[in-house]
Amino acid sequence: FLYQEGLASGWVVGGWGGTNTADSTDRARNGTRSIKGLWTGSWGATGVERPSGTLNLSGITNIKFSLYNGS
Repeated sequence: FLYQEGLASGWVVGGWGGTNTADSTDRARNGTRSIKGLWTGSWGATGVERPSGTLNLSGITNIKFSLYNGS
């Protein structure tokens, strides 16, 4: 898992145009924590990245994620 009550080791959350956090207690789909982007202007981004190391995707057949809009 990339995220399960927190980001997996080696991953970071970032973005621009607002505040991004990896430990929000708002609107968690499963559990109590989620990634949250709160944008303050017309444009913004929230992203998750692995700044170093390799990422082995062999055997990966799908990726699932959930997005919620609003407060």
